Amino acid sequence: MARTKSGCIAATGRKPRPAAEGQLTPLGRTGFASLLLAVMQLGLPAQDSKTPEDFREVASFIASAVSTGRAPSVAVAAIRDGQLVWSQGFGTIDLAKGSPAGPDSLYLLASVSKPLTATGLMLLVDKGELDLDQPANSYLPKAKIRAYRGSEDEVSLRRLANHSSGLPVHWNFFYAPGRAPSRELSIERYAFAHYPPGSGLEYCNLAFGIIDYIVEVRSGMPWRKFMEEQVYAALGMSSTSDRILPGLEARASKQYLRDAGGRFRLVPPYGFDHDGASAIWSSATDLSRFLQFFLLPAEAEENRLLSEPARLEMLDAKTPGNPYGVAWNRRPFQGHQAFSHTGSMPGVATQVIGFPAARAGIVVLVNASANGLRNEISNRMVRALLPPTEDAAEAPAELAKEPPIAGHWQGKLAHFAGDITVDLEIEGQQARARIGESRRSFSRLRQTGNKLTLAGGGRIRIPGQDEYQGPSDLELRLRLEADGGLSGILVLTAEGYYCLSHWIELKPAK
Repeated sequence: MARTKSGCIAATGRKPRPAAEGQLTPLGRTGFASLLLAVMQLGLPAQDSKTPEDFREVASFIASAVSTGRAPSVAVAAIRDGQLVWSQGFGTIDLAKGSPAGPDSLYLLASVSKPLTATGLMLLVDKGELDLDQPANSYLPKAKIRAYRGSEDEVSLRRLANHSSGLPVHWNFFYAPGRAPSRELSIERYAFAHYPPGSGLEYCNLAFGIIDYIVEVRSGMPWRKFMEEQVYAALGMSSTSDRILPGLEARASKQYLRDAGGRFRLVPPYGFDHDGASAIWSSATDLSRFLQFFLLPAEAEENRLLSEPARLEMLDAKTPGNPYGVAWNRRPFQGHQAFSHTGSMPGVATQVIGFPAARAGIVVLVNASANGLRNEISNRMVRALLPPTEDAAEAPAELAKEPPIAGHWQGKLAHFAGDITVDLEIEGQQARARIGESRRSFSRLRQTGNKLTLAGGGRIRIPGQDEYQGPSDLELRLRLEADGGLSGILVLTAEGYYCLSHWIELKPAK
């Protein structure tokens, strides 16, 4: 929401945008004037005595990016040897008011929320209230996770947190306040394993919506209250929550998208059915404290929230072929061993990276859909922060060419409003399907081993959100079974609103 995905967004590689243009407020000339004025008032960071010498080139790059309209604002922080050595804001967090950005400005985190939510989870694990390797269903009071492949008992808390639970791609935004469904309803509709848990990797926001719900149920406290009192307060993150805390409204950024004319347009506020994955607000200053928690030894005063085994457990990617520990991504960054997370959703691009060996880290927060800019800033900050090292990137493995799947299958789509019949024919690079009363031809077929993706089928009217009445983009992600059948998910995407998955199972037609 991690992005990256940003999250399921990161998994799709698309930037969400609200489908109805009328929902966005134009920035106009006044907004651009405010933006330019704010940049001029901030001055060029290369001439700013507050900017450390090592980061002046990075600061100049960010200031130039903001002044040329790549983003309304950016806030950054850098840690070296366990200490905060640089934090700064650039540009304007609210273009209508001309509010300048600073290191204490508040930004929506998108999927950078996940490691924070996971820290709350681990606090309960540390206290013996939860077990990472127990079935998640044992902690759910009513609606349960289902498994179409494998067993629901194999969907553990750890697998939810490292995206190996078998739950499919999912993100779900609600622009009208109070419209997000209960967590029970979302679990009932969308929480299912479509491959055997533990056998693969699929990034899923709903997994962290289930985690925040379990934390709430097990702690006996609303998730917000638990996180504010038990996690953020303990780490000195006094501005962090899934809401704008009273008295901090003037520090809150607005979220923006650029239209076809290059103008920034305001994204209306939105909510989720996966708050723990996407909903947290924080600042560069607060997130630097969060990074220090994972960079400093547990004996340090800052690190009394978790035991040392629990803290290290979050950083341990135990599953072969899976880079995730408990929420943290353990892939190297520029050749350095790292833990990190990105975030991406409408009007948001964020990243945090920690380097344990150097006790170093960075925070990058942008209030625009600007993943490319976020990545450029992160790369430049890391080069300024750490000595260069050889990045031994492996050449991508060549995939064996498979003979194309061909045949005729029939079956059903499991939908919360009632099962829908499906008839699918594939011949060569041609695929045709009848889904309920709709007929679709797919223009893009991709096969890797026993996996088949059918895309380019146009739009279809199958219910998604209750509040969204328009059509959705259609994609089939299927596996060829040993008996010749096909199973997997039908993915419905309405950009800026949702990406929702539904189980589909087909047998060879007789």
